[in-house]
Amino acid sequence: MQKLTFHPAWEKTLSVKDKEQIEQSFHHTRFSSCSIHFTPLWEAINHKGELLVTVIIHNSTDRPVLFHHQQFIYEKNRTVIASSNFSLPSQVQKETSMPWTFIFPSGTFTDASEIKGGEITMKE
Repeated sequence: MQKLTFHPAWEKTLSVKDKEQIEQSFHHTRFSSCSIHFTPLWEAINHKGELLVTVIIHNSTDRPVLFHHQQFIYEKNRTVIASSNFSLPSQVQKETSMPWTFIFPSGTFTDASEIKGGEITMKE
């Protein structure tokens, strides 16, 4: 059975409102077995001009997953908005969901006005 967990750094800094929104999104997710997929939560541009894309990573497989220099693509309507390689500091355990924010550096994404409503995918 899929469970929701938070990275320790998130536990310390996450607002009650954001945690409730993440939990609500998790409870409304339909899980497909033996896959890794993402539920989009929100997007923003920070003060450094970086694109922040927050998702829930769902590992519905029977093994832990570690992302090390994995390419992730943020796209909207089949158009690539951003692409960059990421390494997460910890594994996503089997049958576990975990929120995460992907920070695409300035220069790795196109039109900042088109960031809302996209999806994260992994390049195989």
